[in-house]
Amino acid sequence: MNEYYFTKEDLEALKKVTTYQQMFEIAKVILKRIPKPVIQLCGPISTGGAGSVEKNMERMNTVVKYLQKQGKNVFNQLPFEEPMQKVISLRKEKHYDMSLLNEFYKPIFEQGLLDIL
Repeated sequence: MNEYYFTKEDLEALKKVTTYQQMFEIAKVILKRIPKPVIQLCGPISTGGAGSVEKNMERMNTVVKYLQKQGKNVFNQLPFEEPMQKVISLRKEKHYDMSLLNEFYKPIFEQGLLDIL
């Protein structure tokens, strides 16, 4: 998987995360190295969409690659999906884990690291 703007160190660090805060810190570093304007795709991965996480990720990856080929600066959140699932399993939440939104995505939005959603 060729991830624009991700270094080998970023991908290794993602393997070690145990919290959404750690994921945010890695995302912040990556987002700061992406030239403006920065685009992030939004859409269901773990809920709705194509019917499974795998199919939803495949669809999102197709659009990410399309936009990158168009010369757009895309923050590809797909490398964060496996660490997200790991954190979710560690938290043992019985319902949708709103902490993902509050501890990972919200700080990204609040710091103005994205220009287009």
